[in-house]
Amino acid sequence: MATNEHRTASAPRRRRWLIAALVLLLVVLPAGAAGGLYWLVEQDRNPTADSGRPGSWVTTMTSAEISDFAQVPIPAGASDVRWGYVEGFQDDTAVMAFRLSADAVDSFAAGLGGAQWKDAAPAPRNSALRDLRHIGAPDPSGVLTLRRGIFVSHQPGHTKRVESQVWLGSRTGIDPVQVWVYAMNVP
Repeated sequence: MATNEHRTASAPRRRRWLIAALVLLLVVLPAGAAGGLYWLVEQDRNPTADSGRPGSWVTTMTSAEISDFAQVPIPAGASDVRWGYVEGFQDDTAVMAFRLSADAVDSFAAGLGGAQWKDAAPAPRNSALRDLRHIGAPDPSGVLTLRRGIFVSHQPGHTKRVESQVWLGSRTGIDPVQVWVYAMNVP
């Protein structure tokens, strides 16, 4: 009879341990998953200092690869070069920003193949320019003169075309001129 009493006394204990283990599993597992997701999002928003692309979307592409994607060369005298890349569900997007001396702007603009240049709408209304904040590019809202050039190019070895939008702007009308580039696959 001692063994039956022992079994009946240990059964509630086992159930309690089982319930405690299940509750622990149901609480700890989601909390761990949430913590892991939070860490991944923070790593994407704040890449390491040595990535070369502060605040970039994806840190696996070089500035040369972004330049090739957008078909916009980065001039030798460019400074404060920043870039980012997003691989989308169907289309990829690349952004780039750099500064040029006022002397180099005309030759840079002329080197962009079939770009159609015109005065641009005020910067705050343009969503493409707002996307450039992901790479830490200067805010274009205070720019005095803003010109935009748009052109479509074909990437070698790819079936999709890339539409590139390039903005040139200066806050003071003198050095340096800020260049913003937004490029996206188009059908």
